[in-house]
Amino acid sequence: MLVGLRPIPTSPGRLDLWTRSVPHQTSSREMTREFLIEVLSKYVQEPAKKLKRAERGKPYLLSKEVSFSVSHTVGWSSVCVGHKEVQVGIDIELRRRETIRSWRALRQRFFSPREALHVHSRLEFLEMWVCKEALVKATGQGIARGWSQFELDRREGKLQVDCGEGQWSIGVFETADLIGAWACDRETVRDVQIRNWEP
Repeated sequence: MLVGLRPIPTSPGRLDLWTRSVPHQTSSREMTREFLIEVLSKYVQEPAKKLKRAERGKPYLLSKEVSFSVSHTVGWSSVCVGHKEVQVGIDIELRRRETIRSWRALRQRFFSPREALHVHSRLEFLEMWVCKEALVKATGQGIARGWSQFELDRREGKLQVDCGEGQWSIGVFETADLIGAWACDRETVRDVQIRNWEP
């Protein structure tokens, strides 16, 4: 292992989630890219030189040393880092996001009838939304194609993923400002570390 680098996740059941506040006046996309490179530099050398985008826009490392996903919302960025053999996705939203006033209409438009049955508040809407976004990011399919490929169901108080193939793990995390979700193409994720970025 190289001095100064974090250990690369050696188990497909481990995920590292990083969050960082960013100044409102700067470009979220630009700040998120900088943050992504900073986080990845903790795991691999010179990640900016290895960073590429797949056909549908999902970023990846040419060296495939780790898998990762990124998300941003007003004032925040996040990165999920996982084992190189897994697909991961992450999404975050502001808990108090004012633009989600029409959550009832969005629920009917974007969620299946069964999913909509479990959404009775703006916070429940945000929880379902970030979970679906994280899954779409993990698959790399994009919103237009990805959302209809799976369905989320709340069983025994937990969100479960119903999809045609494979096993998925999904989890929700919250901070004072954010609600977020991660997704991983493994049935069991045993170790999720949530870290606030401190350069």
